[in-house]
Amino acid sequence: MNIEKIPQELKQRNQWVLWKLEQRSEGGKPTKVPYQAIGKKASTTNPASWTSFQNALTIYLNQPGAYCGLGYVFSADDPFTGIDLDDCIVDGTLTGEASKTVSDLNSYTELSQSRSSVHVIVKAKLPGKKNRTGKYEMYDQNRYFAITGDHFTGTPETIEERQQEVNTLYERLFGIGNIPKKPPFVEDISSNQTVEMDDQDIINIAARAKNGEKFASLYYQGDWHPYYKSQSEADQALCNLLAFYTKNPEQIDRLFRSSALSRQKWERDDYRDMTIRNALECVKAQYKVKTTEDEWSSLVEALGEYAINDTGHLCCKKYDKNGGIMLKPLSNFVARITRQISTDNGLEKHLQYEIEGVLADGRPLPAILVPANKFGTMAWVTDSWGVLPNIRPGTLIKDQVRYVIQGISSHAAEEQIFSHLGWRKIDGKWAYLHAGGAVGAEGVKVNVQQEGLQRYKLPEYTENLEEAIAATLRSLEVADKAVTYPLLAMVGLAPLCEPLRKAGAEPSFILWLLGESGARKSSIVALFLNHFGTFANGKELPAGFKDTSNALEKKAFTTKDSLLVVDDYHPKATIHEARQMEQLAQQLLRGYGDHQARTRMASDGTTLRLQYKPRGCCIVTGEDKPKAGTSTTARFLTVTVDRGSVNLDKLSEAQDESGKLSHSGRGYLEWLAPKIEELPQKLRDEFRTIRILSMRSDQHGRIPETVAHLYIGFKMFTAYAEEKGLLAQEERENMLNDAFQLFLNLASQHNDGMFEETPVNMFLTAINELIATGKAFLIKQHSTAESSSGELIGYEDNRHFLLIPETTMNMVTQFYQKQNRNFPLTKDALIKQLDTEGLIYTTTEKNTDGSLRKRRTPKKKIGNKSMNMLWLKKTALEQKGEKER
Repeated sequence: MNIEKIPQELKQRNQWVLWKLEQRSEGGKPTKVPYQAIGKKASTTNPASWTSFQNALTIYLNQPGAYCGLGYVFSADDPFTGIDLDDCIVDGTLTGEASKTVSDLNSYTELSQSRSSVHVIVKAKLPGKKNRTGKYEMYDQNRYFAITGDHFTGTPETIEERQQEVNTLYERLFGIGNIPKKPPFVEDISSNQTVEMDDQDIINIAARAKNGEKFASLYYQGDWHPYYKSQSEADQALCNLLAFYTKNPEQIDRLFRSSALSRQKWERDDYRDMTIRNALECVKAQYKVKTTEDEWSSLVEALGEYAINDTGHLCCKKYDKNGGIMLKPLSNFVARITRQISTDNGLEKHLQYEIEGVLADGRPLPAILVPANKFGTMAWVTDSWGVLPNIRPGTLIKDQVRYVIQGISSHAAEEQIFSHLGWRKIDGKWAYLHAGGAVGAEGVKVNVQQEGLQRYKLPEYTENLEEAIAATLRSLEVADKAVTYPLLAMVGLAPLCEPLRKAGAEPSFILWLLGESGARKSSIVALFLNHFGTFANGKELPAGFKDTSNALEKKAFTTKDSLLVVDDYHPKATIHEARQMEQLAQQLLRGYGDHQARTRMASDGTTLRLQYKPRGCCIVTGEDKPKAGTSTTARFLTVTVDRGSVNLDKLSEAQDESGKLSHSGRGYLEWLAPKIEELPQKLRDEFRTIRILSMRSDQHGRIPETVAHLYIGFKMFTAYAEEKGLLAQEERENMLNDAFQLFLNLASQHNDGMFEETPVNMFLTAINELIATGKAFLIKQHSTAESSSGELIGYEDNRHFLLIPETTMNMVTQFYQKQNRNFPLTKDALIKQLDTEGLIYTTTEKNTDGSLRKRRTPKKKIGNKSMNMLWLKKTALEQKGEKER
């Protein structure tokens, strides 16, 4: 190496590796393999494996023979591009084509290690994604050059700005006209006119122009495939179109950002500035602004039977006997549809029209959205625009106005919007929808803002995937494995809901993260939720127990194949809030547990509304858990986060790199996408096997299913990590063994606790406590003496406590209210459960038609009065007392 000749600009950046010449396969061609300063192999996509020039040089000089040389890694963060011309030197002289290329680029050039090729390094960015053809290779990121410093005589010793030259070379090599040489169209050209229009005006006019279909495809849908070979070409084309309407670079930038083509690459200053600059240099023509009157008149006149008169009113043409034309006013405004927007939530589609208009006096009517099924009524005119726009009286006149609006809207852009997350088959290929588009499909528009789920936005593409997955694995260290392993399992499981649904084994439980205030429950769950978007440190979770019932139902439906977190269940709030939270918890548990939603009537009063069933996975955080029956309790699995159990230092470190987790999550989805079709059968077999292995004779039937689902989620995500090289096979097998045992232990603990605070046990506990403290009392049979200052709740004989149902239930409810707790059942529901568990005496009676019915509160004669009583068996309270002792 000629160290002195290596450009100083390269030496100043910490983007250096060492390299060795290695033969990777027998008989294969030797390859230059990059290495880190610590002796491990380096990655051209992982900056953590690079070092400074001085450090790399010191190691190279101090370890003679260990390495062949130094290499510089090109990255998106530097301004450089490297051009490699192979086998271009014959007898020490550049071949004709190579000589022209080197001369045109006129920047730092050096001989390669073999001295048969040259490297040219320039300041520029590639205008497309292609990198190599014939003897040419061009890279601006994710590759490295073995740097020699063997400067090629006659070329500059410095790295020069050569963006235009690179564009020209790129176009010549790859046959892509990346910078159109002609303006997009030439109608209405006025080269010396300064035009100032609002953003929306430009969009509307461009969408109606002769090439409006192409503009709408690029701007509204981001669909460039019918027109261009790469998105970079499409970016340039859209900017060219915009440059025809405005010469303001800031406005072009603003309009591009609002388009469906906008992506992360646009944030690169060099790329953005170059694209806008090329557009302004190329497109010299400019749109000539038409007056509102001219524009609308020409649209209406094209229909033939209609016109706008001198006062700006929309009119229909009438012919007199002599063939003369009279204009009969219809309305003092005219309007048109600018966009047809179809919104698809996976269950139903809604079509809306974006409509704009103008009053007779020239005042514009703002763009509004009108449901397609309400367009024909014309009631939207006054509903949205108020009293100013007015239609002449008469049903036929109203219909004519509608006809004109529809008739002049033939060029309205069509826009498809998805309003849910998760897997969707688009053009025969599986893609995963997120708030920023789709993994596996380009140009897809998703809007989940109405449900407040806009944070479920994944990066446009994965960056430094190895480091991102490593960050996921490090997140397992922020707390005990009994907490973090189930959370990672839920991350892996949620995107499997679609194939598991097809397999008939859809997840049917909620993970309930339990811990007192300050235990960092929200922070931990937010950390793992970052695999699906950006959720900061727990303050931006997507749902909570302050949401309405309808809002939670819609969010559970919208987060298809994703992970919904419902935060902060704390029934120690006011009694009213506690009751509301309990009801919401029951709704969530029934929804996710049974995949059902509330049944409601449609507005017509005769048909049922569509049900918004949960379609993903759910985690709840709370300071308590719901007091429900055994069946409901089996629909969630408790994971306890003890105060002080979270490693705050590691949590802080994990939060600092939480942005990497969305890249890890996107990588997982990209890994899953080609497997979706084959997964149902595979997951069905896996689910059945694990469920059988998890069964215990004394467990509720749902518990082993929950274990199987968690294990499948954990197994799939770690399989992804292993395949990407971040987990060794033995290490993963150990993790799987640990995870399975942890999930079994959690299930066992939850199952044992299911029977501790059921409503029946709560009822018996309250009765025991009320009697023991003298707040309630019972009278012996055949006695009427009241021997207590408390409240009489019933009587007793040798085998039963004969409780007065309403009085007893009121006292039990008040008993828990004083503890800021909510008793979860009504009187009738409780009595039914007491009967189910065989704790009360019942009788059978005949109905008038001779059929039998069960009476759960048989009558008992007390004194001269016959009363309906709850016949609680004394053994129930005795057994309860024994258990407590």
